[in-house]
Amino acid sequence: MHRRLKPVDCFLFKPDQVIEGASQYVKAGCDVVMAIGGGSPMDAAKGIAMVASNGGTVQDYEGANRIERPLPPMVFILSTAGSGAAICPWLPKTAEPFKRT
Repeated sequence: MHRRLKPVDCFLFKPDQVIEGASQYVKAGCDVVMAIGGGSPMDAAKGIAMVASNGGTVQDYEGANRIERPLPPMVFILSTAGSGAAICPWLPKTAEPFKRT
């Protein structure tokens, strides 16, 4: 039986959205993370997969080689071209909106 989950709405994702998504993933016993959209939903999905399989928060994994357990499978459906988020293993360092100077 499949349960319908509330989508996590992400543009410039916030760490609490990743925690909520990871919590929903674990509670529902999901086996794949899907993202539809541009770079930010892809980055949020990578964060959700990382936290769901390794625990903690996104900030716990800042830097290289901090992920100990494999991530669940991820499916990305792109609606934009050019961000590279679907093929890049990294997350942006900040989840804060960009400010013009």
